[in-house]
This record gives sequence, structure tokens and C-alpha cells, in this order.
Amino acid sequence: MARIFGRGDGAEQRGLLERLDGSAVELERAGPEEREQARARVVAAWQTCFHDLLEDAADEDRAELVRHLNELVRYGQPFGGASAGGGGLAVEGTVDIRADRGSAAAGVMGDVTIGNPQRPGPGRN
Repeated sequence: MARIFGRGDGAEQRGLLERLDGSAVELERAGPEEREQARARVVAAWQTCFHDLLEDAADEDRAELVRHLNELVRYGQPFGGASAGGGGLAVEGTVDIRADRGSAAAGVMGDVTIGNPQRPGPGRN
């Protein structure tokens, strides 16, 4: 990210890395009650940075910038394609839940998205 945003400027790259570290510290220090609010603040701030970066880029640089940002997104995705947060269960493939011989079986699903969902941001839930 520092290379993408800093565009070769060492001081700008160091500043960006410090900002990234600050975002990580904010998320790590947030207690369970504040975690979602902290996450929303960090997401909104970085979303604005990415938007401004793309908007300010020269037309001839934008395609390469988008390619770098897509690489960054792929880097941040979990290996294997399936992931779940704390207390969750992630399954990649088919899920078949059955009950037999008088037993009970259940599956609980919250918000389920199939495909490549948009990341949450301001005004989107």
C-alpha cells in the first residue's frame, strides 16, 4: 500500500505505514463493545483514501492502480475461500444437515451472501 499511495516518495510511504499501524492499533485496542464502531471508522477513513487516490490519478495511471488495488484485495482474502469470525463455522462446499431416528438437526444462518459481496461502508449495511 505504501508503494501505491506513496508513489516512490519515501517520506510519504513512511507516513502511510504509520497511518496503517495506527489503524491496526485502534482496532486491536477496541473492546468488544467498541470493536464494530472502530472498524466502521477505519473502513470509512481508508475507503475515502482509496476513492481520492483513484479520483486524483491520471487516466493513463488508473488502470495500473486498479490492478495493484485488486492484488491488495486478493492478498487480504483468506486462503481456501471460506472463513468465519469468532464462534462461526465456515464450510467450503456442500452442507447437508439431516436428522434421523427421532433426532433433531438444525442450521442457523444469519446474513448470507453468495458471490463477491461489496464491502460495507458508510451508508451500506
